[in-house]
Formats: sequence, C-alpha cells, structure tokens
Amino acid sequence: FFLPIITLPRNAAMNSLEYKTELALVKAQDITVKKLTRRNPAMAARLEELKDQESSDAE
Repeated sequence: FFLPIITLPRNAAMNSLEYKTELALVKAQDITVKKLTRRNPAMAARLEELKDQESSDAE
C-alpha cells in the first residue's frame, strides 16, 4: 500500500526533470533572425540579398 503511494511523487519529479531538460534544450536552440544578424554583417547582408531576390522573383 505504501510503496505505490510513494512512487507517485517520485514519478512526478522524474517527469518534471524530463520537462525541464527538454525546455533547456529548446531554449538553447532558440535561433532568431535578430540573433543571427547581431554583430554579423555578413549574415545580415546575405539575408538582405535573399529578401531582395525573393521580392524580385515575386514580380
């Protein structure tokens, strides 16, 4: 009787740990255009070229 009851908080803690680990991975992989172009003029120029190319293709 006691053992199944004590496993409930343990399982909840394990699930919480897995969730926190997955959240940390997602935050570490958070890439935005702003982050890519900040202090990186080459990347900013390349993205601008692609944007110009895309707008000329649309016409």
